[in-house]
Formats: sequence, C-alpha cells, structure tokens
Amino acid sequence: MKYEIRFSGKAEKQILRLDPPVADRIRLLINGVNLSNPRSSGKALQDSNLWAYRAGDYRVLASIQDDVLLILLVEVGHRSRIYKPR
Repeated sequence: MKYEIRFSGKAEKQILRLDPPVADRIRLLINGVNLSNPRSSGKALQDSNLWAYRAGDYRVLASIQDDVLLILLVEVGHRSRIYKPR
C-alpha cells in the first residue's frame, strides 16, 4: 500500500517563498519519502500527531493519515521558527 503526498495551501505557499536552492532541497526530500512506510525516516513530534522531515536547516511538518493512506504536508520552514506556537 502506497501513501499519496499532498500539500496544504500553507505549505505550498511557504515552499514558493523559499530561495530556489532551499526549495529544491525540500522537493528532493519530499520525493525521497518512502511511500510504503513514511515513518521510516523523519521524527515524530512530541505532544502532536505530526511528523517532521529534515532538509538541512529546514523542516517539513506532515500529518500521516493511515486510514486514507495520505501524507499531508502541513508546514515548511526554518528550524528556528517552525516549532514555535503561533
């Protein structure tokens, strides 16, 4: 069973705002996610149902939804800002 990757509107806008080399690194990371087992890389966030994938100093936060085989990319940002509550 393979998962499908989708972007939230927010994550899509955040990737478009990044410098091209950083955005390319994020795209490589996303393309490299194991669609059969998305938890084989990345890290679970404490007190949250989100999963974090690392691309240099940037993070991609994702919600892995097993019931519909979906990886929803929720947010993309620099590690110094991505974990701070809004």
